Amino acid sequence: MTKYQTYSSMTDSRLPWLGEIPKDWGLKKMKFIAEITLGKMLQNENSGTDVSKPYLRAQNIQWFTPDLDDVREMWFAKWELHKLGLKKDDLLVSEGGEVGRTAIWNEQLKECFFQNSVNRVRVHSNQSSKFHLYCFFALGNAGAFDAIVSRVSIAHLTREKLKEVQVPVPELSLQEKIVTFLDEKTAIIDRVIAKKHHLIELLKEKRTAIINQAVTKGLDPNSKLIDSGEPWLGKIPKGWETRKLKFAATLNSEVLSENTEKNFLFKYIDIGNVEQGYISEELPEYSFVEAPSRARRLVKKGDTILGTVRTYLKAVAQIEYFVADAVVSTGFAVIHSKLLDARYQYYQCLSERFVQSVVAASTGVSYPAINPTDLAALTVSIPPMAEQQKIATYLDQKTSKISEIIKEIERSIHLLVEYKSSLIHHAVTGKIKI
Repeated sequence: MTKYQTYSSMTDSRLPWLGEIPKDWGLKKMKFIAEITLGKMLQNENSGTDVSKPYLRAQNIQWFTPDLDDVREMWFAKWELHKLGLKKDDLLVSEGGEVGRTAIWNEQLKECFFQNSVNRVRVHSNQSSKFHLYCFFALGNAGAFDAIVSRVSIAHLTREKLKEVQVPVPELSLQEKIVTFLDEKTAIIDRVIAKKHHLIELLKEKRTAIINQAVTKGLDPNSKLIDSGEPWLGKIPKGWETRKLKFAATLNSEVLSENTEKNFLFKYIDIGNVEQGYISEELPEYSFVEAPSRARRLVKKGDTILGTVRTYLKAVAQIEYFVADAVVSTGFAVIHSKLLDARYQYYQCLSERFVQSVVAASTGVSYPAINPTDLAALTVSIPPMAEQQKIATYLDQKTSKISEIIKEIERSIHLLVEYKSSLIHHAVTGKIKI
């Protein structure tokens, strides 16, 4: 962290998340510096004179800026419109979910209201909304909100509890100075993070291009190409074959038996555990009787699992670390090689062109997916086995290098995110002098 000046005189706030604060700063409960209002309970029917208006719920509240991609409407009585309308600089605090998550309202919509999963905090004129937004971010990162809510069932940051939250209160001029400092510094950090995310996307595109080229054209740029007869494959090297997937591999051949010993533990892989090419390192364990009903497909080392629902068609991975003790949800197809090298088969399923062929064959409106029969009917390329293995080895080397670079960039992003959080905490709690 850059070396900043510190205050010469500090006093103990007696709050674990806050620690010492400058001696001339105040410490006040939110009820003394803001008007706090809980939103309206969801109303789906018109009582006769109501009006339909857009509203925000907890899912819309993200740190700093609300997510307006899915803003819904509900009925409001006319007298509620004045009480529950949002104004510029209102703070919107999530009452449930990630309790305390806070966004600031900048009049992104002409008019908007809020549901009872959100508390509106309207600070008094002698306070800076943005300063208290940064304060709430520091509170959230320090676990202070979690500490004050009940978790007997579902955590709720009620209006009454929010009113009792204590925050540091320097003079308004200093609040505004701290906000200006943090706006400038965090904007720089965010731009660097955005560039790093963009670089990751470029690297992923490069990895995709390398895989596409290798599994459809091979490694020899001088090889003679012939028409495969398949749009997704295009022209392929002479000497390669094409076959329906059902002849090159078996699909979903092993299913968890109802007779499985009830105390036998399985690693369970669900759609959420798989990102393009990767399986989460930590997976839940289930005994047979505890396993979700959709977990019925056994996998073996070398199998490729492929998400079959259109939303998750890029959920492709190869089973490397599990031999016989893993099951996957029925949202996956399990592909076991017969004529293909297992690694080559995996890369072919991972290629963007193959995924696009799966997309084209998927059906359904509300829940589009590809069924096993249509998946089995897709055509795959079959180079000679020695060439398959050579391609797989080449791709292992190329993609592993790219993956390591991506991991290193992700680590640097994580450090920047931590630095940003630390900078905000130090500024709003007076650990550095602005």
